[in-house]
Amino acid sequence: MEKSNLNNLMKRIQKDRDEMAFSEIFDFFAPKINAYFIQNRIKIESSEELTQEVLSTVWVKSNLYDPAKSALSTWIFTCLLYTSDAADERSSVDLGGRRI
Repeated sequence: MEKSNLNNLMKRIQKDRDEMAFSEIFDFFAPKINAYFIQNRIKIESSEELTQEVLSTVWVKSNLYDPAKSALSTWIFTCLLYTSDAADERSSVDLGGRRI
């Protein structure tokens, strides 16, 4: 998806709380976010939950996104990092009684 299209979708979310625009952003970014968590050894169940949290944050805090300051993907992955940091303990992998 092109950067301009992503920005237009985000503008629709910011201005009108457009659920269809959010659905498109969700469908585009959810697999990427989930893959990030899985690659970082987050359990699949937790990765799906964390993906939902990240994209919920995007919806709730959409008014904070400024395309003049960063690309939408950068802003979303910043949300991902904050969500990931906050959830480290509950989503760590259990290896035979040891948590990593």
